[in-house]
Amino acid sequence: MMTKTILGLVALCLGAKPKLQNHCPTITDWTLAPLQTSADGGVVAVAVTADDADANDHLRFLWTSASGHFTAPRAAKTEYRCGPPGPQSLSIAVTDDGSTPCATARSFVVTCLKRRTAAPR
Repeated sequence: MMTKTILGLVALCLGAKPKLQNHCPTITDWTLAPLQTSADGGVVAVAVTADDADANDHLRFLWTSASGHFTAPRAAKTEYRCGPPGPQSLSIAVTDDGSTPCATARSFVVTCLKRRTAAPR
């Protein structure tokens, strides 16, 4: 009798549905060029490549910065336009649409240089 009960419990465990697990995306590659450009409108080309172990997940991208702006902030590849002079932190968040959405983020620093003025003659 005891053997039948134990076998019944094993059968219940084997028949249980596995818990779905969502894997976070991974940022696998990035480019930023140039790393220095003129302030107030200088352009830096930025791009990231990301993948997700969950093959059916779709990835969403969001670029942010405290100053300046991105021409297409929700694209993997875009341009950043410098604001005021100084170092600027550019951040990218990559989010999947899994059963429980998961995000991965990375930040990069570029320098927006003050424009040179002509020396007085």
